[in-house]
Amino acid sequence: MYDQYDTFKGWHNYFQYSEEQNRYFTKEFQGFPLTGKRILEIGYGEGSLLAWMRDQGAHVVGVELNERSLEEATKQGISAFSDLESAFKEKTKPFDLIVAFDVFEHLQVEEINSLLGQAKGNLSANGCLFIRVPNGRSPWGLVNQYGDLTHCTVLSDLRLQQLALNAGYTLKSCRDQAQVTRKRLRKRMLDIVFHFARRTVDFLIRRIYGFGNIPLGSNIVAILAPQKTHDDH
Repeated sequence: MYDQYDTFKGWHNYFQYSEEQNRYFTKEFQGFPLTGKRILEIGYGEGSLLAWMRDQGAHVVGVELNERSLEEATKQGISAFSDLESAFKEKTKPFDLIVAFDVFEHLQVEEINSLLGQAKGNLSANGCLFIRVPNGRSPWGLVNQYGDLTHCTVLSDLRLQQLALNAGYTLKSCRDQAQVTRKRLRKRMLDIVFHFARRTVDFLIRRIYGFGNIPLGSNIVAILAPQKTHDDH
């Protein structure tokens, strides 16, 4: 199923990112100083986020199954591995941040539990996991979840909380994916109107159905941190 995945996803601009992606990454990682940090991205795909984090001054490492992605990382001088075990084995210091964007939905629950267990032992004292997945508790999340045959697990804020607790993590936050506007004035104004309309619709749905303040965007992002033990204090 993954043999032609790069073609299916339209990957061709490896380790490049657009101005719009730059604005999105900047907003999504707002509050996370990246300079000098050791960051591992699991499933980096085309490499746009990995390239952006490197340009912010981070020391980056990647894990990816796709052979073309691994070859392109080598050309860029970026350490990349085809499996998580190798990345952890070769590390010299724990990672300050482990990122998995659009990855967990490709895994079975048992595989997610295993990944969380491995990651916990390879994070620095204040390190955390930054995850993005399709929102399984939103009708809009179905567009992303069922747009790919390799997606096998539906996730949501509550399901991520269950996974976090079972693996010894604290779910620090879970929210809608960051929204950004395009650069040109006309498009930016349209985006502002659309974002306002989206927030209004989400508010009405929550009130009408009594859902409470749950995220309803098509994607959610979550931050998980290992639970502190007495030995950590």
